[in-house]
Amino acid sequence: MKLKTEKYTFNVRKATWQDYQFCYRVTKSSMEDYVIRYFGSWAALNYHKKFDPNEVEIITKNNKRFGYYILKSKPKFLFIDKIHLSGSIRGKGVGTKLIEMIENKAKKSKKESVRLEVFTDNPAKKLYERLGYKIIDKPKDYLLLMEKRV
Repeated sequence: MKLKTEKYTFNVRKATWQDYQFCYRVTKSSMEDYVIRYFGSWAALNYHKKFDPNEVEIITKNNKRFGYYILKSKPKFLFIDKIHLSGSIRGKGVGTKLIEMIENKAKKSKKESVRLEVFTDNPAKKLYERLGYKIIDKPKDYLLLMEKRV
């Protein structure tokens, strides 16, 4: 599968266990501060226990990994479980195009919406709002559930 922005074309492929270290590093880089703030400490073992390459889609260009995402299909919606992009491609339209691709997938699958959770103080919240996502719940003081009807 291809993911195209104005300047770049990325490939999207299924992960393998060889992608584990990359996924761990990019997740830790973007999430460690939040995890420590809200849960007290970063526990590498917890990430390892939850990592399932069968669920992960890797974003690459010229065989270099730039990010990954995980979707969960529910009866009425697609749930974006994770999106993590390397710092080198953040702010370059890749996240926007990725979310648009996910929304198109939801439409083709006859889902009503796309949902995701985001920390209240995560700058990505502004991206989701700009793309039309609305807050539909606040399951915890630090967490928002957002949705966009497709």
